[in-house]
Amino acid sequence: MMKSEQLISGTSFFKKKKLTLKEGLIQISDIFAFDFKKNLKLFIFMVVVAILMFIGQLTSMEIGFSQGIPLPEEPIEYIKPLRAFLTMFITISSAIFGGSIIAEDFGKNTGNLLFPKTTRTRLFLGRTILRYTLIVSIIILYYVLIASITFAKYEKVPAVLWNSMGWELLYALMVFSLGCLYSSMVKSTAFSVIFTVFLMVMGFNLIFTFIKAFIPEFEPLYNPAYYQYIIYYSLIGIPDPRYEIYEYPGATYYSWTTPSELGALFGMSIFTAIMLFLALIRFQRRQIKN
Repeated sequence: MMKSEQLISGTSFFKKKKLTLKEGLIQISDIFAFDFKKNLKLFIFMVVVAILMFIGQLTSMEIGFSQGIPLPEEPIEYIKPLRAFLTMFITISSAIFGGSIIAEDFGKNTGNLLFPKTTRTRLFLGRTILRYTLIVSIIILYYVLIASITFAKYEKVPAVLWNSMGWELLYALMVFSLGCLYSSMVKSTAFSVIFTVFLMVMGFNLIFTFIKAFIPEFEPLYNPAYYQYIIYYSLIGIPDPRYEIYEYPGATYYSWTTPSELGALFGMSIFTAIMLFLALIRFQRRQIKN
């Protein structure tokens, strides 16, 4: 009876003999390895989808060239359509890996087996490092494919391509952290993933519309979805000014194109840190049922 009560209690898991730093790191690496095996099929599926997406875009472009459309003079113009759907794909992938990170333990009650063997902090760290590593691998693979075909066509690769990749990596981490946060609140992995994607694609823009109405000139750095534009504009060049002004009778509307590089760096880093911290706190305090 006593053991059963300890398994059910969400706080008793941490009342254990403390591990040394080395032992804690070994346990995190074990969690990393275990989570890799569990997510390997999903990772392979994502890689295959990414490759097929690249091949589809490349084939479409080559068909156009064969029908008389001239090859762009600048490699940037050639690269732009190759990554047309990449950010949306990374948004979905990051939401999938992040949206299941905590919810799966409570939806399937696997926490009864895992929580007594380690602290939730180490479990969260091991899974976070592994899953974000998988996302990073997918992004790097896609950009290497773009760089390879661009080099084959132009015998050079624009340096701004890697700059764009860096922003893609940071954006993916922010979306992943949002998925982690929502995963800590619900039991359904599917609902967590869908809601995360909805927020990034449409939800945040709808939620913050009223702020635009009252403070139209204020840059929407409060909107996580706004930061995705730095990925594209860091590739083609950040405009100056970074907004367009539309005059209407009795009103002035500012349409912001993209955040600055400094604004994007600080904004996404702050959002990521806050959401991962809240997800961990929520995970530590959440109760499971026997």
